[in-house]
Amino acid sequence: MTPAGSNRAGSRSPLSTLSVPLHSYNTCIAVPKGIYTFIQNHMPIRLARILGAGMIATVLSMSGLSDSLIWDLQTAHAATLSASPSTVPGGGIATATVTGGPGGTGDFVGLYALGAPNWSVFNYLFLNDSTVPSATGLTSGTLHFTMPSIPGTYEFRLFPGTFDTALATSNPITVPSAVPVSLSADPSSITLGDISMLAWGSSNATSCTGANFTPTGVAGKVTVIPSTTTTYSVTCTGPQGSYSTSTTVSVSPVITTPIINFVASQTSITSGLSSTLAWHATNATSCSGSGFSTGGLTLGSVTVTPSANTTYSVTCTGSNGSATATVTVTIDTAAPTINATNFAGGHAGTAADPYPLSAVANAINSLPATGGTVILANGIWAATSTVTVTRGKFNLVGASQKRALFSAV
Repeated sequence: MTPAGSNRAGSRSPLSTLSVPLHSYNTCIAVPKGIYTFIQNHMPIRLARILGAGMIATVLSMSGLSDSLIWDLQTAHAATLSASPSTVPGGGIATATVTGGPGGTGDFVGLYALGAPNWSVFNYLFLNDSTVPSATGLTSGTLHFTMPSIPGTYEFRLFPGTFDTALATSNPITVPSAVPVSLSADPSSITLGDISMLAWGSSNATSCTGANFTPTGVAGKVTVIPSTTTTYSVTCTGPQGSYSTSTTVSVSPVITTPIINFVASQTSITSGLSSTLAWHATNATSCSGSGFSTGGLTLGSVTVTPSANTTYSVTCTGSNGSATATVTVTIDTAAPTINATNFAGGHAGTAADPYPLSAVANAINSLPATGGTVILANGIWAATSTVTVTRGKFNLVGASQKRALFSAV
């Protein structure tokens, strides 16, 4: 007999050849451990498995053989099978390494749950690392298995073409329970310059590391201010291995719409008087006014003399849109009180320095059409002619009043 799958000429040197007489029964011989094939006239007729060196191989029946049975006893196989690494995450790759196999084209390695029966195989590969056997037999090979996602302990087994009995069994491989790890960002979308809060956590872990941030401990929170859209990831490691997850914070650019500062020097005036409008716009390339002209400028001022309550507006436009600002100038309809000294050019209205009559006339003329009061400083002033004013209703209050000198038109 010869090792299974190795009865090719010249594959091994026989240790001995035994001739058994025709019709011999219960013939026994001590042989080393291995797989053997009974040969009759150079044709294999029976497969036998010798489980250990020194055990007895028994030919139970030779009846009917037409010729003497030749036992071609060849070198026993000492196959080895190892697995690495010893811990592999579910869905990861484990390597099975075979040496000293029988060399048959049908030799294969199966993946099993630890202690499962031979027929309960998860997956198998031939020694060429394929599910299709090679054209020539191999005695060694490195095979790559995708491990099941179910946590547990697994092993590899080497078979000589059938699932009957394994020639070798590997060391166990553990697929650990997952290490739950979480990572979130709040908010996950921000505007440039804003902040987001990262929160991570893990159980069954002893340490965590991060990408684009630095976690402290196996759970916690940290603020980030990314300048561009950024993906953050955390990897937590425990006795069962390392597991990772990630989250992304999206960053939008700041939308710089025009900002306008628009004011009036006087928001309430007496009819006939003026107010100065001033504007200044940033993030703008041009401005236009309603009720006045800006000349397209983003910075400027203009004097307006409204005859009634008026709302002025300025609209400024930039690359990110436009904005509008308004200001209202109202006409004060109450009877005003005006000090003639404001129109006297510095004269105090005394005997030595009397008011010019034109100062009083200008003060009166500054009153609205509805009239008002002009206040005179203490002093003596006089005139030899009549001063004409355009306001019909006014009072003079103060020292040395000479109403007769004024006439209204």
